[in-house]
Amino acid sequence: MVSPNKITIEKSLRLGFSVTNNEAEYEVLLVGMTMVQKLGEKAVEVFSDSRLVVGQMKGELEARDLRMQEYFSQVRRFQLSFKFFTLQQIPRSRNTHANSLATLATSSRQGLPRVIIVEDLYKPTEEKKERVQVHRVMVGPNWMDPLVLFLKEGTLPDEKGEADKVQRKAPLFWLSEEQRLYKRSFSRPYLLCVHPKAVELILEELHEGICGSHIGGRSLYHRVLTQGYWWPSMQKEALEFVRKCDQCQRFALNIHQPGGVLNPLSNPWSFA
Repeated sequence: MVSPNKITIEKSLRLGFSVTNNEAEYEVLLVGMTMVQKLGEKAVEVFSDSRLVVGQMKGELEARDLRMQEYFSQVRRFQLSFKFFTLQQIPRSRNTHANSLATLATSSRQGLPRVIIVEDLYKPTEEKKERVQVHRVMVGPNWMDPLVLFLKEGTLPDEKGEADKVQRKAPLFWLSEEQRLYKRSFSRPYLLCVHPKAVELILEELHEGICGSHIGGRSLYHRVLTQGYWWPSMQKEALEFVRKCDQCQRFALNIHQPGGVLNPLSNPWSFA
């Protein structure tokens, strides 16, 4: 959230209940409007990369689903409390800062070089909001530190071998204005570098969370890439994570037993 005099407030919202992507977009919109209202402001410009939410609010798309209709009605009623309200769609490429904060909400145990508010929301948004819980997220040493220090200040490690290694790797990375390290990619958008403490959380969410389907190791590795993440040895760690998954091991054992029958309706796993 950016004020007219360029004061920026950053906030991540972690949802503790199951929602679709579109419902999550509406939750963020309602929470953002609530923040502006609590500050006593009466004018707000909203930018979203959700074509569905913007289309529905502008009347270009119809909210057919009952849950979408409820969210739509809440936003419409909320609009009346503002003297000025606009909602514009922007490309995902112009929304990278907000998407980085969204990534933070699913990996808030990782070390970060600042204190950021993370809110836990345990039920869908209604007229009366629940109390929120605030977490303090602190930084810790990790593999990114030498690269960040070199890209930011031109400082190299004292040991010559490590210094040479950093200089060779540096052209493959980019440091944003927000001090976030990205891996350059020629075939896809830049990939956000992940702190080691967040690796297992990301793999767990993509493999067995709401968006997961117990896919194989190679498919899990490619899913991490398509979600915009990168860290060293990520392919190896994805393969090892799947090997340690009890459900995947039990399922593989069952279908290889004599007389075993695979019922695709009762076993909703896919395989790489």
